[in-house]
Amino acid sequence: GEEWRQELPDELQKRAGTLVRISLSGGGGGEDNRQAEGDIYLLGTSHVSRTSSVDAQLLMEYVRPDVLFIELCHQRLGLLSDETGASEDGGKQQEQELEQLPRQERQPRGMDWSAGMLTKIQADYADKLGVTVGGEFRACYHAARRQQRNFKENVRVQQLAAVTGQSLTLPDSVTAKDDAALPPCMVILGDRPVRLTLLRAWESLRFFGKVKLVLGLLWSSLRPPSEEELREWMDKILEDPNNDLLSESIGELKEQFPTIEETIISERDRYMACKLIQTVNLFGTAASGTENNHRRKIVAVVGAGHCPGIKLMLSEMQGANGGYGVSPNELEVMLQNLVETKKHKADDSLCSTVTELH
Repeated sequence: GEEWRQELPDELQKRAGTLVRISLSGGGGGEDNRQAEGDIYLLGTSHVSRTSSVDAQLLMEYVRPDVLFIELCHQRLGLLSDETGASEDGGKQQEQELEQLPRQERQPRGMDWSAGMLTKIQADYADKLGVTVGGEFRACYHAARRQQRNFKENVRVQQLAAVTGQSLTLPDSVTAKDDAALPPCMVILGDRPVRLTLLRAWESLRFFGKVKLVLGLLWSSLRPPSEEELREWMDKILEDPNNDLLSESIGELKEQFPTIEETIISERDRYMACKLIQTVNLFGTAASGTENNHRRKIVAVVGAGHCPGIKLMLSEMQGANGGYGVSPNELEVMLQNLVETKKHKADDSLCSTVTELH
């Protein structure tokens, strides 16, 4: 049912197409009777929208999750910095790292130029709208850090009370209602490493496809949309209840660049869906009868273009009882096929574990 949506803050109730809740239940039944269960609140955002930043913070404060799952990898952590130039500095650092790689491991120059042009176009859009790229990731990340600090402070006060035998008051820093009862909040980097995505996308193109992509990016940089057009477009995307406009846009991309749509969108949908299940397996497990035996809540913040695919992927993996019928080994095989390139085999750590941000 959709009863849960009626309890959301008013602004989030408008996000019928870009905010969904997916419930997953694992098989459990081990020797210690452990169950893997979780409710995933999947929020689709625009990376250059102030509205999306507000949405992400509102959802974090409403759900108060056990886990925050974000569409970032360790190569894009600069987006979590409050400094305006952090993304640019991170890009320069990546360029320096690439120069230090052995020649056989370096990425094609054409691919580097295309990635740089795409980053510039996105940054230009952000400047035009008066925001910084990835604001929604910073908003939810800071909310997770506040929740974690409040949890630790509550534990510290309880420990002191146990030692002294006195009732102690939480400090003023724990201000929100029921903050003292918040669970700890782990942060998971859920996206495929950006270099792998770019390399697989470039390898998927033939010569004329690469030329067409470069020319398309150049044209987009020379003829950018106006601020009014950008705002109108993002509002339609975020408030579209059926994702029709977004689906149409992705369809147009698939028609022009079918392999780009596959590597940039569809493959990452599958990658993040697998990582969400691994996250539920890891953090959604608690022994029956313990204090922490409750359904884990996960807030997943991803680009709006990934919402339909991730939702579909998770639905396809679910069985009739709401559990998922994919074993850990099957997940690893699926992930292995998504992280290999023509020159490099899959990194086992990308397939078997999730990346926690400390």
